[in-house]
Amino acid sequence: MDYFFNKYLDKLDINYKDKEGNTALHHTLKWLDLGKSKYQGFVKSLLSKGARLDVKNSKDETPFDLLVNYATYFSRKEKVVEKLNNLSVVLSGCKTDELKKLEGTSALNELVDTIVRYKHKKALDLLVENNIKISSTILEGIVKHNWKKEIFDCFLHRKKYNFQDENGNTPLHHALRNLQPYTSMLRKVESLVSAGARFDVNNDQGETPFDLLVEYVEKGFYGQASRLSYAWKLFNKCENKDVLRELKYKDGTPALDKLNELRIKCRNTSIIVASTLAVVGVALEVAIAVYSGMLALGIGIGVCCLVVAAITYHCNSPANLLKDSNAEVAINQMALVKL
Repeated sequence: MDYFFNKYLDKLDINYKDKEGNTALHHTLKWLDLGKSKYQGFVKSLLSKGARLDVKNSKDETPFDLLVNYATYFSRKEKVVEKLNNLSVVLSGCKTDELKKLEGTSALNELVDTIVRYKHKKALDLLVENNIKISSTILEGIVKHNWKKEIFDCFLHRKKYNFQDENGNTPLHHALRNLQPYTSMLRKVESLVSAGARFDVNNDQGETPFDLLVEYVEKGFYGQASRLSYAWKLFNKCENKDVLRELKYKDGTPALDKLNELRIKCRNTSIIVASTLAVVGVALEVAIAVYSGMLALGIGIGVCCLVVAAITYHCNSPANLLKDSNAEVAINQMALVKL
């Protein structure tokens, strides 16, 4: 049967429609549940010969709609995983150009959502390796939620770390946009950068991961020193220093200059805050001593303010700003690359 089926495929209009608008692929996919092995081979043969997945019949159904319905119909995990396995085999025979036509469709979003829910790496690999742009919301969810770590790990291998979704965002864009101190996202960002994720990829809004990294560092005064130290740490993990040489912030400032600018700004801000606390402490000490005669209390408040000022400056001082970040190494390496 397979022999005769394949023998005459080349002699037929592979996308011929019957009176209801169905192609041979429509019909074969409707039968897929009836005999997995036999019809799976038929579907793969049709796709390899150029059968289109986006042709609509009179009910506005495409073959891809039918394929997604087949894969997602059962709720039992074992059955869904089995069908996703079959779907991966079938789509592996499809040309990339045909798969690209599915981008932005609700059926593709439903399929990817099912793939993620059931952590089916093989099916996701197929889409990513063919550079099929998936929903930005779905990719962000993969990066953001820890329970999806198995799927997230797919983007750390085989050069998929710079994969871009429908809005041009890479996993590193999403990770940096959701970055918070003391969270697992810090490790995810590091793992992406270590794997080879680039800081210079533009999304559809013209944002690069480096732009988002700078925004993260500038997010308020408190903890800015540690955030800046973390940025240097990421640069140290970036193996391709040629990329860093050309890397620029959105205003055109070279990356190294921008980070040094942030370092100086952080230092100056800490000096101003520390000085202000010291002055306020002394002023309170004098005021309380003069107007209430409570010299001991005034001295106590003054000392507390001075201690806080000292701690503030120490934590944000140039000496501690880059502690444990090996920033000097990054500076020297980037300087050498510039030559």
